Amino acid sequence: FTAPGQAQARLASQAGQIAFQFGMAEKQAETDKAKRDITALVDQEMSNWTRENLDTTVTGYQASAQTKKQQLEKSALENLRGSLTRRQFAEVTNTFNSTFATKVAQGSQIAHAKNMKIRTESADNYLENQYSELVSLDPNSDLFRVKTAEIGRQYDSFIAQGISPTKYQDRSSFFKTVDAGNFSRGVEAAGSQAQIDQMRKNLESLPASVFSARNTALDRRETVIQNELVETVFKQLIRIPDKDFTKEEVDKVVDQIRSGEVIDFKDADGNNVKFSLKDLKSSSTETLISRLRGRLQRKEGEEQNALLVALDAELYNENTTLADIVKFEEQL
Repeated sequence: FTAPGQAQARLASQAGQIAFQFGMAEKQAETDKAKRDITALVDQEMSNWTRENLDTTVTGYQASAQTKKQQLEKSALENLRGSLTRRQFAEVTNTFNSTFATKVAQGSQIAHAKNMKIRTESADNYLENQYSELVSLDPNSDLFRVKTAEIGRQYDSFIAQGISPTKYQDRSSFFKTVDAGNFSRGVEAAGSQAQIDQMRKNLESLPASVFSARNTALDRRETVIQNELVETVFKQLIRIPDKDFTKEEVDKVVDQIRSGEVIDFKDADGNNVKFSLKDLKSSSTETLISRLRGRLQRKEGEEQNALLVALDAELYNENTTLADIVKFEEQL
């Protein structure tokens, strides 16, 4: 009976092992399901919570996340304690902590991105305000130098924080834009040929492409200034009484204009009018002279027309004598 007894013992042992393995497999299945469930729950809860979270710093987000963790531990994890063995609960707790840490790491990146967006917007606003101030200042003033030095320090801070301003990404682009803005403001404010000439001198050290664009802008402004000067002088000159607006007087003025002298006339009210014409360009000089001579021609034409009309009336007057006709001929 020894052999059959051993066989039965082996069968009993194998049956026990199978039952144990089956039981362990069931426990593992329970553990795996609990781990999957806690993973899904933490993932969903933290995704929703992070989406609605208003913290804009990593420190603030992580502090709030710890409070959220405590809430989840009470509402989800502790409910499983009674239905799991200590070993199962320990594994599920590890899964909870691991999943939560992963979600906090992802949320921290979102909070960091929010913070960087806020800092970038702040930097953009700061630079835009500084640009508006700098283009209204004299580039050679102490205040301008103080402000540019401070902006340089701010850019050092941007680099240290990893901030990349949207419009003025580096100090070089910012100061180039300020320089261009200063030039544009200067062109708009220029009201004399002397100012235009001075601005042209400042272009000599610039790159060819920049020189060309700015020189063109100065040409346009110079044309406006010259036209305004011609118009201003001419409007004053046409106010001179006709009796003083003779060919001799016009020729004298033309000589003065060509030499760039100061012209001096009396206006219709008897006031002295003086204009310095040294800033007139040659083309503007010829334009002014042409308009002056045109006015003189119109005046002479009007005088001749008036004389002819009077003569015509007298010739057809029945009381006109031969002596009168001879006198008219002498006047012509």
